[in-house]
Amino acid sequence: MASTVDNADALAIQQLLSLPTLHRVDIFSYFADPKTFPLIWRRCSPSIRTVSYICLTGNPMILNPTESPCLPVVPLESLSIGEFDCAPGNWLQHGSCPFDLSHLRIFSLHDHPGIISWKTFAPVIRTIECLALRIPRLKQPIDLSSFPKLHSLRAWVTLDDDMSDVLWSNALETFSTIPPSSRLRKVSIQGSLQARSCGKLDAVLARVLVHPLATVEVLNTLYGYDPGLYFPQLMSRNILHRAADRWPQDLDIQMLADMKAELDTPS
Repeated sequence: MASTVDNADALAIQQLLSLPTLHRVDIFSYFADPKTFPLIWRRCSPSIRTVSYICLTGNPMILNPTESPCLPVVPLESLSIGEFDCAPGNWLQHGSCPFDLSHLRIFSLHDHPGIISWKTFAPVIRTIECLALRIPRLKQPIDLSSFPKLHSLRAWVTLDDDMSDVLWSNALETFSTIPPSSRLRKVSIQGSLQARSCGKLDAVLARVLVHPLATVEVLNTLYGYDPGLYFPQLMSRNILHRAADRWPQDLDIQMLADMKAELDTPS
């Protein structure tokens, strides 16, 4: 669903979300009133397990939490938070949050990666098996060793020679935190990658990916990409794979479907 949501629209959406067989909800909306966001979940189906949402607003305070008593909790297995010009994370740590994240398995986060470092998010980290991040947005490294069940990591990366030293350091340090005991079996990287900038990333991934079934999949959007030139160490270990030359318009939806399929495939 995509629209500007007012109170009347929220009531209509509320009816849709109450369908008993509904399992997945995708929202791309402008919320004109912060009270409409919890309103749409008030009578939602207990079978909903996946939510993907992008909420745009010209006012960064518009989605600040509001008290909403008697709100049902949606027990999610998969949550994708798209690009925002507001702070969606305020909802995730508020008492009126409509989502139960205690059994979250798949988490995709475009903006506001600081959510992961919140103390209130610590229990959620321990259940996540698939994580997707936009690396250039990291203001500080993320400790991937704190994700004990992490099975698949997807990263949107822009690595070029003009990238600031801080962003470079945060990106490389994030990948460096993958521990030897990690269950991580697949790293997928999508974005614009310059040859000179990939040497250190190649070395880091070759060092930390020790699982015997570990693979690295790369979708480079730059013309003339040569896997052997960009990632020679991964190539020498025969764990580097070139992703299909596609970037679907509904990338989040495709990514969540792919990760769900990976988790449901026996090891």
